[in-house]
Amino acid sequence: VLILKDEKISIKQYDQSEHPYFLPDQIDVFTWSLPFLADKVITMLQSLLANASPDEDMVDEDLESEAVNKVLETAEKSKKAGIMKMKVKSVARMHKIFRTLKEENELLLKIKG
Repeated sequence: VLILKDEKISIKQYDQSEHPYFLPDQIDVFTWSLPFLADKVITMLQSLLANASPDEDMVDEDLESEAVNKVLETAEKSKKAGIMKMKVKSVARMHKIFRTLKEENELLLKIKG
């Protein structure tokens, strides 16, 4: 390392030390932690979707003015509920896939380790 101080150059040498932590097969931390991170993100998405899912038993009393409006609103609510159910199912599928990847990765590390 070159150090410049008051127009003087000094050279300092440092011994190289081994890295304290090694991941299996010299993989980078992002590749190694991706299954864990994906599992946590999907769990958060599931909790958000569970709290945001519409309750089909609740009826909004302010919207009961006309029969036509009721039919249209019911159709719209059922469409939104169907979309929400599809989102929850897809998040559940992703959660299962990433949980399986995480378990396989941990098993592989145990076998190699």
